[in-house]
Amino acid sequence: MRNEALQAAAGRQAQFGWIERNEYQQCMGGAGYAVEGFNAPEVAQSRFGQYRTGAEAPSAPEAQMALADFRCQQQIGLVDRLRDKYSEVAASWVLANAGRLRVWAVHMSDATRRAERVAGR
Repeated sequence: MRNEALQAAAGRQAQFGWIERNEYQQCMGGAGYAVEGFNAPEVAQSRFGQYRTGAEAPSAPEAQMALADFRCQQQIGLVDRLRDKYSEVAASWVLANAGRLRVWAVHMSDATRRAERVAGR
């Protein structure tokens, strides 16, 4: 069960709020899947084995878990919350590095002007 949203959330659990983890965990628990935080891929692997190869269809129980996962992600708005969290992190980084970015922009502008002169533009 490959799931980019869950992998991103799991990778950012320290930054991502306990509310989202608990909401997802409770939703999955209500659907019959004992997950801790965002570890549904690990639970699926332990239940169903290594991921299938080729065009092999998932088993009915695996498909049911995938559907529960999808519904729980939708219910708590996981993708939107991840996008918002990434935006916060990116904005913080940009603000913390604004001076370096300005210097980089000047260097890039100078390099572009030199390259245009060399190219005869």
